[in-house]
Amino acid sequence: MHFLSQHKDIQQKLREEVVPILKQAYETNHPITLEQFESNFEYTKAVINETLRLRSPAFAVARQAKEDVTLQGSDGTKYLVPKDSICVMAFTLANQDPLIWKQDMEEFVPERFLEDHPLHPNLSGVNRYAFQPFNVGPRQCIGRRFAEMEMVLVLAKLIYHFEMIPKKPKEVIPEKIEFTMKPGSPIGVDLKPLTH
Repeated sequence: MHFLSQHKDIQQKLREEVVPILKQAYETNHPITLEQFESNFEYTKAVINETLRLRSPAFAVARQAKEDVTLQGSDGTKYLVPKDSICVMAFTLANQDPLIWKQDMEEFVPERFLEDHPLHPNLSGVNRYAFQPFNVGPRQCIGRRFAEMEMVLVLAKLIYHFEMIPKKPKEVIPEKIEFTMKPGSPIGVDLKPLTH
């Protein structure tokens, strides 16, 4: 909500996607089906992914090396990771790596998650683990699919019913690291009811 309140243009674009879908669901009294969910909400999903990229609740993950591994940095430098070493991957660093996310990595640009956008990262090959808000592999969040659907539908309903207005325009919210990452101070957003 914070990012959306700071970007009225993104709110409007999101509303243009969401309103026709939800309006039809409300008028026909039919809930959104899985098929509708899968084939719609492309921009809504991009907004959520961009939010998770910039402010992932999980800030790092640790793994133990099963064998000696040599990693190569982007500058060609090689690093030996001995067997049984504990390796920590900081999502906050990977999520703002200019080699992956190109320019404006600190800016809120949901379009970067749309396939045809010039800022769309190549998340295959060596970059396939660059964006992992729910972790990957056998230790990925078992509630991932549910959480993704819930975030999309809750955001869609919020954007359908309300305009998000920042209490302090261009406010930067500090982060607080505990078990998960969270805002370090209250987020000031007013909700102005909309009618359709």
